[in-house]
Amino acid sequence: MKHILIILAGVALVYVLFLKPKKLVTFVPASQQPKKLAARASQEPTLQAVAPPPRVSQQEAIESVKTSGLARQSGFRSLPFKKVDGYWELPLQFVSTLKHCEMGDLDLIRIDQKRRDINSLILVLDDMTSQKNIFYKKLDPASLANLSLTVRWKASDEPRPIGLYICSDVKDSRSCVTASVTDVNRPLERAKPPQNNDKVYYFQFLQEASQISLLDASRSQSKNPKTLGQVFKDEGMGTQAASKLAENVARTHLEIGSMAARVERESKKLIIDLPQNDPACPLPQLKF
Repeated sequence: MKHILIILAGVALVYVLFLKPKKLVTFVPASQQPKKLAARASQEPTLQAVAPPPRVSQQEAIESVKTSGLARQSGFRSLPFKKVDGYWELPLQFVSTLKHCEMGDLDLIRIDQKRRDINSLILVLDDMTSQKNIFYKKLDPASLANLSLTVRWKASDEPRPIGLYICSDVKDSRSCVTASVTDVNRPLERAKPPQNNDKVYYFQFLQEASQISLLDASRSQSKNPKTLGQVFKDEGMGTQAASKLAENVARTHLEIGSMAARVERESKKLIIDLPQNDPACPLPQLKF
């Protein structure tokens, strides 16, 4: 038994030393290693330096908040209309609302046109600073109550104060910015008004910038030249120009007394309200 164990041990030793297959090891030349490392490095994404956003000073931030807050207090409201291919598109809807035993804008327009024997009515957008016309369209007084249209004009690269007017245009000037701004009740005076004197019947102030803003004329501050002048000045307008524009806007809103335009949520149109007397309550003034 002892001799058998010795023989088996010897056989195992011979297998380990001479007969067991050896694992082959491949050595890569050192000259090839840097090339592979370089190739791998070239595939790594490079990090681009990102410029930090411009820092706004605390004072600038405070002034921005003050400006926007003062604009809101004055009655400025942003309108939900966008540019289309570099043009603003403003969908308008004229609505005639009935007033009980009280005349409105639509009555005064018709009375004035009839008494002066004219049929000349236009809708325009005028630049209130340069007095240049931006948009022009003739209107028919008889079909004004339910008129629907889209006002389209080339967007400006700079902020621009715009007056949305309805006026007579006997002089064919295709503009309302120079038309007479007087008390809308004057057409009811006994003396027949001059035939060739163009008059403003409706006015709404708009501010064109990166968006269109509307000045809500129902707010008392919208008729305050001092407050409006500060808003225009804060937006970058010169002191003298800001004061002149503010006085013009405040006076026109006060004299004309038009209802502020409003956005209808369902149709997403800018509504121009033109009240008129309810026919159920006839007024003697309407017999002119």
